Amino acid sequence: MRQGIVGRWTYPACEVPIIAILAAILFPVFAQARSKARQASCLSNQKQIGLAWTMYAQDYDETSANPQFIGRIWAYNKCGMTTPFNFKIRRCDDVYFQDLIRPYAKNDDFAYCPSVGKDYIWRGVFTKPMTENRTSYWYNWYYWDGASLAKANKVADSPIAIDMPYGPTFEILPHNNGINVVYADGHAKYFRSTEKELPNRPGGNWWDLVHQADGQ
Repeated sequence: MRQGIVGRWTYPACEVPIIAILAAILFPVFAQARSKARQASCLSNQKQIGLAWTMYAQDYDETSANPQFIGRIWAYNKCGMTTPFNFKIRRCDDVYFQDLIRPYAKNDDFAYCPSVGKDYIWRGVFTKPMTENRTSYWYNWYYWDGASLAKANKVADSPIAIDMPYGPTFEILPHNNGINVVYADGHAKYFRSTEKELPNRPGGNWWDLVHQADGQ
């Protein structure tokens, strides 16, 4: 029988197509497993964020972290600027949420989702990588920004931080067309919206002030 050679091993020629078929079947399974592992690691990071954020608040009289803006990479993060939705930038020292809660976190890598990474560039939104932002997570500055924890009507429904990128299409979202979200009670979970839920927000442009609030 004619033999086919693959690497150091010799196989009957008829087995080579079978190996190729098996590889085609298994590689997507392995890729999906890796994706799930990264999602779980990201969720672990966000649980660290939730714990660190609540510990910070406890040390500051039940007051939430008050960074300069939602993130360092955004255009409206300059001192004194008026942001979209007419909020004023009040802090001017280049300090952001991950910097404020870092002393309470277990490791320095908590600020980056493994599915995104430090060198990821959100095309069409930013021209610089996530290292410029010092985190791949977006802080819910519009809702919290130094507010009292008593502000939330539903603590378990009030987001602290979410994954980036979060749009403009579902396909760009980092975890199976969804994102991980960490809430003010410290828990984190996977979140996936639908076109039906927000019909006026096509694709991934669904993370608006409605979702930034606390379920009210």
